[in-house]
Amino acid sequence: MVSQQQNWMPIRSYHEAVALRALGFVASRPRELARFLENSGLSQAELMRCPTDHGDLAAVLDFVIAHEDLLRNFAAAIDEPMIRRLGHASP
Repeated sequence: MVSQQQNWMPIRSYHEAVALRALGFVASRPRELARFLENSGLSQAELMRCPTDHGDLAAVLDFVIAHEDLLRNFAAAIDEPMIRRLGHASP
């Protein structure tokens, strides 16, 4: 059996951890994942190959922040006070 090498990097910050949680949140919703992949130009294979790529994580956060309903649901799901404030910010 041939083992495939993963190019995973250790999580170095709180921000990376939140971005990975956002990725997991989006990935758990097939319709949102399809929208994200279409908007970002990434494939599922690319995300699986190196989910800690900073550019990809930034793209996930941009996607979540750009969709208010998704941001609110994400904030509620992870119960993070700072992100909850973003999701409830008034104009």
